[in-house]
Amino acid sequence: MRFECGLGRLNFPCCVPALPRPPVDVRVTEVTATTARLSWAPPPDEDEPLYYVLQFRARGPATSVSDALSAGPPPPASPPAPRPAAAPAARPGAYVEVPGVSSLHYSLRELNPSTRYEIRVVAVNAMGRGAPSVPFPLSTLHSGKRNALDVLRLNRAASA
Repeated sequence: MRFECGLGRLNFPCCVPALPRPPVDVRVTEVTATTARLSWAPPPDEDEPLYYVLQFRARGPATSVSDALSAGPPPPASPPAPRPAAAPAARPGAYVEVPGVSSLHYSLRELNPSTRYEIRVVAVNAMGRGAPSVPFPLSTLHSGKRNALDVLRLNRAASA
């Protein structure tokens, strides 16, 4: 920049666009034999993502919610290649995706009873998809009844 009295510098903050960081505080707020209501918080210290992608996969049968509690979070897995949503039974072990979630909560439906699942959430901004959240273990119940105590234990175990 040129000033009348000579040359000088002008400094100003610059923001370089980047992929969003992972969402945090993924929780189960309600669970039945075939549904689970999830919530999460946006990535800290960033602009709100455009939307979220929910990823889940079956990890095997469960005899109770305590299966997920005793097992702890599953080991980290490499991120899957982007693909369209598919039925949970399409490819065993593959993530099923729910794209375009614009809120900080979502209800999964048509889950299998007495099944362990692994859930993660991905934030998406104008630059693309960020890394997924820490995987969250979830076990559906044996019956259609809600069990608030099991939801509370599952959230505490995942936070530990």
